[in-house]
Order: sequence, then C-alpha cells, then structure tokens
Amino acid sequence: MRRDAPVRAHRRGSREVYPELVIRDEKGRIDGVRYDELAPMLLNEAQRQQRINEAQAAEMRDLKQQLAELKAINQATQVALRKLQSEEELVAQR
Repeated sequence: MRRDAPVRAHRRGSREVYPELVIRDEKGRIDGVRYDELAPMLLNEAQRQQRINEAQAAEMRDLKQQLAELKAINQATQVALRKLQSEEELVAQR
C-alpha cells in the first residue's frame, strides 16, 4: 500500500474510505495514513469475524444434530408405515 493512498475496504462490491485513518494537508489532499491506528482497527475486525465464525460453527453443530434426529424420526416412521401396510395386506387377505 502506498503511504499516500487512502485505506480502503471492499464491502458488498463498493469501496468505503476510512477518513479517520487518512492524514490530509491544509488543502485537503491526502498526505498519509495513520498506520498506528490501522492495526487496532484490523484486530477488532478479525475478532468480530472470529465471533461470527464461532457462532456459525455452533449453529452448524445444532443443525447437524437436528438433521440426525429428523433422519432417525423419518426412518422410524418408514418402519412403522411398512408395518401398517403389512398388517393391512393381512387383513385384506382374510
């Protein structure tokens, strides 16, 4: 990154400039970047992403458990249905 370039982040296809990190001269032109403030900002964002990842992992575990339970219920239902169909066939043969 050039020292005279503003810090940019790509979000949803657009660029967002963080003016609080940009140093401007008296004419308003970009003069530099506050790199000492960039690291804490990036750390905060990385920590936020980590919390999101952990929440998504927990949700995925829950969904996998729910899927396993639904599969077991489905299998038990199919067994019960086959049993009922067999009983109906026996009654129909009498």
